[in-house]
Formats: sequence, C-alpha cells, structure tokens
Amino acid sequence: MHDAATRLKDCAIDRSADGSGELLHGGVAAIARAALGDDPASGPDGPATRRDQARVLRAIVDRHGREALLRAGARLDAASGDPIVLALLNSDAPDVLLDKVARLNRYLHSSHRHRVVHLAEHEVELEHVAVRGAPPTAEESLFVCGLYLELLARIGCGDLTCAFPSASTGPADVYAAGHPHDVPGRGTSRWRIGWSSFQPVRVLPGLDEALLRHPPRDLSADPTAALAAAVVAGDLARSWKVGAVAERLAMSPRTLQRRLTAEGRSFTDVVREARVDAAQDLLRDPGRSVTEIGFLTGFSDTAHLSRTFKAATGATPTEWRARTR
Repeated sequence: MHDAATRLKDCAIDRSADGSGELLHGGVAAIARAALGDDPASGPDGPATRRDQARVLRAIVDRHGREALLRAGARLDAASGDPIVLALLNSDAPDVLLDKVARLNRYLHSSHRHRVVHLAEHEVELEHVAVRGAPPTAEESLFVCGLYLELLARIGCGDLTCAFPSASTGPADVYAAGHPHDVPGRGTSRWRIGWSSFQPVRVLPGLDEALLRHPPRDLSADPTAALAAAVVAGDLARSWKVGAVAERLAMSPRTLQRRLTAEGRSFTDVVREARVDAAQDLLRDPGRSVTEIGFLTGFSDTAHLSRTFKAATGATPTEWRARTR
C-alpha cells in the first residue's frame, strides 16, 4: 500500500478527458470500501480512480440501498490515521471545516468541488459541482454528502438534519436523528444541512503526534507574538484571520496588532513564521509529500508554499529537504 502522502501527491494526476481516470485520495476510497463491507485495506496498491470509486458506490446501493451512501461517513475511522482527516477534524467551527475542505480540493486538483450556496449560524447549503469533465453522479453526491454529515457531527454539530432542495420529487428531507430515510435517486447534488447546536470537540487521538509536535521558535522576548503563534500552531491548516486569533487571546484585533507592532512584528509575520517552522519540521519526514505538507501547514497551494518557504529559507521545500538529509 502507498502511504497517505504518496496518495495525496498522486491525486493531481488525471488520465481521462471526462475525469473518470482522476485519482482519489486513498482515505476516501478506503471509506467507500468499508461502507460496502470490504476490508478498507483490500483495495489496489495506490489510490483508486474515480471510475473505480463509481463501481464501489453502485455496489453499495445494490447491496445496501441509497441510504447506505449517506451513512458511509460513519466509516470515517477507516481513514482515521490519515493526517488529512485529522486536520479536517481539528476544526472549531463549521465554517473552518468548510474552508479546509475547499482548500483540500484545490490541492487535489479535484474535478468535483463543493460550492457554498448559503451559510448561516446553524445551516449550510452546499452544491456538488464539476469544474471540468462529467458532473457528479447521484451516488457520488450522496457519498460526499454523507462525509460532510459525519465530519460536521464529529467536530460538534448536534441534531444534524439534511434536505435535498433540488430532488426530482421536490424538496426532500433525507436525514434526521442520525438516520437517512427516503433518499431519492436524482437531484442529490444540492444539500441543505442544519444543526441545532454546536459544541467544539477537540479531543483527537493521534493529533498531537501528527500535527502539533512542531517545536516553536524562541519568542520569549516577544510575548504577544508567542501567544499568537501558539494559537496559530494549534490549527495550522486553518486560514487564520487577526480577529479570530485576537478573540482567542481575549483582546481586540487592534490591540493585538498594536502589541505585535511594538515587538517589531505583524500578524502576517507571525502566521508565516508558524507555517514555515512547521513545514521545516515535516520536511524532515521523508514519508510526507510536499503537497501534503503544504495543506497541513495552511498554505493556499503548493506554489504559495514554495514561494513563502524560499523567501524565508533561501531554498524551495524540495531543495531544503535534500540539503538536510
């Protein structure tokens, strides 16, 4: 089996005009195999193609019914050791999770994306769309919706519900109290997901070892920068804004920026340094691809990682890794 980093790197390859040859992240394929009832580790060596995945999803429907695709996310533990999954689960709000998934899709060069149609305090409406090639099948949309339901539940959304406003039979309620029901066969690409409450869940076994073990630089002379850097390092995959960090530190954004300026730093400096430090640490692990490291450390794409890393260290991530072996 290829490791998670290799699978993520390979996912950028697509050998078909319609997207059916696109390689999926191995964790996604493992979840589908587990939902079918197969051993998640029984798949082919390396990532599965979208065509392979389509066959598995159709088999799930044939064997267990369409409702099983909305339950498939419950098999998320089939990929629980994957750092990408841990980074997604390390989200303290639904909008943070949604932003990470959108950025991950850019890293994977996915032909299918999830467009946020509407986002409110207790509801999100998403549309599963194609940016190239064939549109998502009904089975693919049901499966991805099921992944969202599970991810949202695991980060702390309570009493989740789901409706398909574009179902062929009219708006359809398809999920409540943890159970899917009356799932249509068409019009499944738009999902209205609601929750009655949110309580962040941050206890994730394996998270410290996989994501939060980066030794911080010495900021003892800059106490405000040290506090801000600690917040950022707690969720490097997040797109941090100054207001969110200031709120964690119980101060206004203006106060945070003023104190950082007094220490000769800016908020952008603090975030950039935390990301570069973590990237350097992860690059020492030869089992991680540069692509995976870029996502885990919060860069918008691999070009952003390479550009920022070289400006800070004088070398690209690949060059730096070769020099430090």
